Amino acid sequence: MAGWALAFLCLYLVFAFGLRILAHKVRTGSTGFNGIGGEAGSLEWWGGALFALSPALGALAPVLDLAGVLDPIGVLDGRFGHQAGGGMFWGGLISTLLAQISMGDSWRIGVDPREKTEQRENRATASTTTPGTTWSTTSTIASTGTSVLCRGPLCPTR
Repeated sequence: MAGWALAFLCLYLVFAFGLRILAHKVRTGSTGFNGIGGEAGSLEWWGGALFALSPALGALAPVLDLAGVLDPIGVLDGRFGHQAGGGMFWGGLISTLLAQISMGDSWRIGVDPREKTEQRENRATASTTTPGTTWSTTSTIASTGTSVLCRGPLCPTR
């Protein structure tokens, strides 16, 4: 299942970042990537640095599983755990994409204090100031944890 977890992580990265950055570039002329902000060592800097490292950290568990270093978590290594993992992954991916779409041209990775954008308030963004981060966190947790064990109608079988 570790191979599927890596495939899901790649799928997430392609849709939530690759295609989103491409679409943003076509619409606005900018990639929307502002990089890591803040002074080195500040909370803002650590947030950006950990965000930049998250794809590698997300791939760590399945890679270690493929290398034989990790074993599946017994209580999650069954039909319910596999289906829950698949549901969390797909729900997180779809929610991330919907949040990004709802932000329109205001979507960014990172903060540039000189840049002014129109924040669009709607149902997807009303409850949080960072809807993309909120939903991508859900998807990241699912893809790096439970989706390693994914099996059932939403995912391929072993």
